[in-house]
Amino acid sequence: MYNCKQAAEVLISHGIDINASDITHKTALHYAVFRNCQETAELLIYSRANTNIRDNSGRIALHMAAIFDFKKIADLLVLNYSEIDMRDNNGKTPLHVAAEHNSFQTVSYLISRGANVNKIDDNKRTPLHYAAEMDSYEAAKILLTHGADSTIIDKDDQSPLDVAVFYEKEKTAELLLLNTETQSNIQVIN
Repeated sequence: MYNCKQAAEVLISHGIDINASDITHKTALHYAVFRNCQETAELLIYSRANTNIRDNSGRIALHMAAIFDFKKIADLLVLNYSEIDMRDNNGKTPLHVAAEHNSFQTVSYLISRGANVNKIDDNKRTPLHYAAEMDSYEAAKILLTHGADSTIIDKDDQSPLDVAVFYEKEKTAELLLLNTETQSNIQVIN
């Protein structure tokens, strides 16, 4: 679609299947989101594009908006029935990929719309594990503020703090350590 709403209008007026996909199973909506073409995405959605079609990685358009921190497009997709906790072929939700890419505006938005901050993927990792691995400090801070459990252990028996230390992500490791100490103090008081 290359940010070309007019081309989309012409194709739609000629009756093309807007949910048709290419060899990678991406639809016109996937490409409109990938290129941050909000007007084209709106046109496709208002022409009944399915917001939950998966590409060959199992990702829906909302995963792409989450990767690139396209919050306005994420909002458009969620308001048009995009499944907020849809899992890709690796079990990652849009919140997982937003945290992994430090797309903190989208992290905050997805949480506000009900995304599960402690959802585990196929590796038993939460969004906080990915924020720790990639040193996505802002995303980690938002996740912790909204109840992310920093004690969940992944398939390698690592907590998010273990992951941050392993990958030498000092800033996020310090945040997680402070959170762990705070949680320990709260438990001692109770």
